[in-house]
Amino acid sequence: MRAEKRCHMLVIVGSGEYLPRMEPVDSELIRRLGEPARVVCLPTAAGLEGDERIHYWSQLGIDHFTQLGATAEALPVIDRASAQNVAYAKRIEAANFVYLSGGNPAHLYDSLNNTPVWDAIKGGLQRWGDDYGRKVFWFSWLAHGFQLSSTGDRHTAL
Repeated sequence: MRAEKRCHMLVIVGSGEYLPRMEPVDSELIRRLGEPARVVCLPTAAGLEGDERIHYWSQLGIDHFTQLGATAEALPVIDRASAQNVAYAKRIEAANFVYLSGGNPAHLYDSLNNTPVWDAIKGGLQRWGDDYGRKVFWFSWLAHGFQLSSTGDRHTAL
């Protein structure tokens, strides 16, 4: 029997995260992992919207991916201080599907740039060519004209 080829993906969409219309897309991404999905949802870009909205987006992500058969959690990485949390970074490293939902792209950048959480995300992207496993990174905010780079330049693509 032939081994399945590893699947490495960076997925960028404009909006619609966690909505029913995204179920076929997210189901296919999970299927392509070829292993049980361990999803981490990060509501960082919504960090300025208040506790109620952060909870709403976090729970919507957990419910969405759980319904699709994944193990899902949302980490309260909502600002620069929480992005310094090494325990959160380790949980991101253990995930094989990282989902950054929409919101304020400038806040997202200011919160994540040069932090352990961003290093964990970049580390997953850099490991794509290695044998560390499959990773999916879903950046719904990138399609809105804002990009983060490993150099910190707001206008350079990953």
